[in-house]
Amino acid sequence: EAMKMFAGVKSPADAMQVIKDNPAFVETLEGVVIDSVEDLIKGITIPAIAGETPEQKYRIWNMKVKGFGAKPQLKVSVKKSVRIEVRNIDLQFEHFDFFLDRHKFPKVKDTGVGQVSCKCWCYLAFEIKLDENKNIAVDKFRAQVTIDELPMDIVKCNHKKVFKTLLKMFQKKGKEGVQEEIRKKTQENIKDVSDKVTALF
Repeated sequence: EAMKMFAGVKSPADAMQVIKDNPAFVETLEGVVIDSVEDLIKGITIPAIAGETPEQKYRIWNMKVKGFGAKPQLKVSVKKSVRIEVRNIDLQFEHFDFFLDRHKFPKVKDTGVGQVSCKCWCYLAFEIKLDENKNIAVDKFRAQVTIDELPMDIVKCNHKKVFKTLLKMFQKKGKEGVQEEIRKKTQENIKDVSDKVTALF
């Protein structure tokens, strides 16, 4: 069906116009993208986040993504390139474990269990080119995932009131770890997503 749709296309601009004029194709493209994003994110396990300073020593581990919450929202724009934004991605995590040994006020040494969720968005963009046989090919495929919010809370520990005052530090370290792991996974899997999009043409 796609081959018929793009038959007679003589330039990348022609191909872009065909995409604009075919909402059913755009819908198929959206489906491929959202499935790819879900597969990418579900496979993420955040490595242990640890650090030590003169004031404290901490470790956060077992941060595992268990899936999406609410269904993300997609927006596709077709100009010189195709840009797909996936907004309101609601990531749900398993409960994680933490340890903190703090030597200055408020002094505390404890282990416990926390919970975290993640609000993020991503974009994927690509251009169209014609190869040497005049076949359509996806070019300059790129993707990025950005975290908007990483709300975190303490579920269980012996010094809950103290840990409430230290949540900002945990959130900052957690956000940095999650963002870096998502960035790495995106780069590792970008070719697979590009191949799935290319197969539509």
